[in-house]
Amino acid sequence: MGSSQNQFHAVWDSNKPRQPAIETPCAFGAQDGLLSLMERVFSLHILSRETGNLDSESISQALGIWNDLEHLNPPETLDSSDSLSLHASCVSALFVWLYLVVHPEDMEEEKVQNTVYTGLVNAENVSDVKFHPFLLTPAFCLGLASIRREDRDYVKALFDKAERSGISREFREIVNGSWKRRDKGVKRSWDWGS
Repeated sequence: MGSSQNQFHAVWDSNKPRQPAIETPCAFGAQDGLLSLMERVFSLHILSRETGNLDSESISQALGIWNDLEHLNPPETLDSSDSLSLHASCVSALFVWLYLVVHPEDMEEEKVQNTVYTGLVNAENVSDVKFHPFLLTPAFCLGLASIRREDRDYVKALFDKAERSGISREFREIVNGSWKRRDKGVKRSWDWGS
């Protein structure tokens, strides 16, 4: 494992005790299926790194995840505009991440960049501080795929909100590193562990 991948695992270590700065609605992501989908995308990402490409079985899994994302409706418990915007933003983030796992050199694709923008706008609409820790998912996933200056400005603002709620700066540093690689012409700049 590369050092960036180790950093990612360390920051996302679910066994590490955390003391959140504010109380958060713990059902978000867990009961609405987003967390499970994120784990599935992450598994495919690791597999694609280890093997260099995805085989037909993995592509079939990716298509299943896309289908699940496309048909994922926010649970009825998400009844505020903030929670609905956050949910939509996280779905966009997972779509983009999965797309890049399957098509690692197509970050400039118009559909990808439109989804990045839409997801960032939805995340920007989240004003309730209890949801700010969850802005990490769109800030990170959409941040890695942000190639336009205005999108990167949105990402910086999202990281500001998430970090004020206690989220580690390591995620921002990974995204900043990907932007530097992108600006130097690296095609797979989004893939922080490669």
